[in-house]
Amino acid sequence: MLMGMKFDKMADLGMTYVPYRGGAPSIPDLIAGRLQMQWDALTLLVPLIREGKLKGLAVQSPQRWPTLPDVPTLAEAGIPDFPGNAWAGIMAPPKTPQPIVARINATINDILQSPETKTTLANLNVLLRPGTPQDFAAFIAKETPAWSAMARESGATAH
Repeated sequence: MLMGMKFDKMADLGMTYVPYRGGAPSIPDLIAGRLQMQWDALTLLVPLIREGKLKGLAVQSPQRWPTLPDVPTLAEAGIPDFPGNAWAGIMAPPKTPQPIVARINATINDILQSPETKTTLANLNVLLRPGTPQDFAAFIAKETPAWSAMARESGATAH
């Protein structure tokens, strides 16, 4: 929802937001043409794009998505300042001792480097970003203002 609303504002399209209970319930309406576009996870959309049931217009990542090399990025499509991909990470309480944080981080990075994990996550259209806790903290600091602005601009509220 937030990304679609941000896109609508940046592209000045005047789109109407149609709420669904998740991405999957909207797919039949998108395929049937009752929706003109959808903003959702590639895990859901890539198979349908590959089958020709949907057309990929752009990806939100800074580079073209490996499994969709013919689909341009938003920057290539003319929206260069769009915030980056939705992301996830692993957190610990703030007072977790540094040796424990270092051990967890090393274990996670080892897992992310394993061929099995790379294959599994690639099949789920997940891009890996192994790194240090400091790398992740810097990433969060960089991303937070854009996501906060999207939430504010959308009028979304927490209940």
